[in-house]
Amino acid sequence: MKFTKEEISLCKQVAEKHRKEIKKGDWAIEPDRANIPLLVIDTQMEYITLSLNYEATHDTTCKSLTPLWTISDCLEFLKKMFQRLRECSDGKFEVEYWRKNGCYYQYGETPLSACLKAVLAVLEEEK
Repeated sequence: MKFTKEEISLCKQVAEKHRKEIKKGDWAIEPDRANIPLLVIDTQMEYITLSLNYEATHDTTCKSLTPLWTISDCLEFLKKMFQRLRECSDGKFEVEYWRKNGCYYQYGETPLSACLKAVLAVLEEEK
C-alpha cells in the first residue's frame, strides 16, 4: 500500500489526539525510518515485528510507532459517532457526515486524506 506525504502527515496528527491499537496487517511508521510505511507482520506483548516488502524484519516497541490509518479504519471510527456517513467523489474526494445539528463535509486529494480530515475534525470537536 502506498501513502502520500499528506496522508502520513494527517496520520501523525490523528495519532497526537487518538491512539489506534496496532494489529497484525496494519501499516505503521517509525520515527527514524524517514516516513517509510512498514507492514506489521506480528505483534507480541509490547513488541511488533515489521517488514518492508516482506524483507528484513526487526522488533520495535509499540510506543515508538505511528499507526497509519486506512479508509476502513476511518469509516469504522466515524460510523460509531454519526447517524449517517457517505463517501462521494467529484474530482476531489469528499466525505459527508450528518449530525443532529447539520451536515459536515471534508475534502481531500485522495479518499484517505478526506477520511482522515473527517476523523481529525471529530477529534477536535471532542476536546
